[in-house]
Amino acid sequence: EIAELVAQHDAAEILICEPFIHELPEKLAAYTNVRLVSLDEALTAPTVVALVAHDAFRSVSRQADGKRLDFVGVFA
Repeated sequence: EIAELVAQHDAAEILICEPFIHELPEKLAAYTNVRLVSLDEALTAPTVVALVAHDAFRSVSRQADGKRLDFVGVFA
């Protein structure tokens, strides 16, 4: 739901990294500014937002580039 709300602001490119899906849900796929990407590609974004505490995200360096908004404690 949060990703969909952000996607409505079409001035922003939304890169979604979700290790348990292989394609975007239909609602998100309808937005031209939303892409499903690898973790490596997502981390190249100027701002990274963590909304789910997947184990794959816990390996991310604390000193990576860009701003981090961590709502679930994976970058701590």
